[in-house]
Amino acid sequence: MGTRHEELVTNLRNLAEKVVEQAGVELVELTLKGSSGRRLLRVDIDRAGPHGVDLADCQGVSHVLGEALDEAGLLETSFVLEVSSPGVDRPIRSEDDYRRNTGRRIVLSTREPIGGRRSFRGVRGAGRRARTTDQR
Repeated sequence: MGTRHEELVTNLRNLAEKVVEQAGVELVELTLKGSSGRRLLRVDIDRAGPHGVDLADCQGVSHVLGEALDEAGLLETSFVLEVSSPGVDRPIRSEDDYRRNTGRRIVLSTREPIGGRRSFRGVRGAGRRARTTDQR
């Protein structure tokens, strides 16, 4: 069995996943920071494809999730809820990140040089293997 904090984060994640799914977006990351006196719950959401999420998506999820959190009573003390997109500088870490970034501009960095370079810019194409068009 996990720690009390881990259990709380799991319960928060389960609730957040239901809310974001109903909003037509995906939960990318959920973090809970701070002490029981003042906590920060940060929720990153995204939508697959070139446009991702916008301010209206974040506001809508924030409103519905805030109500759901109050109703569920998972956080017994005051908290700040932040709902945002992952941001343009977020690294692609998982298969889901990779899929969500289809059609978006990306910067690809390699460990070993390819043609004397380690950094490439382009648009993430569809398919298992990304093909980038160098756009320096």
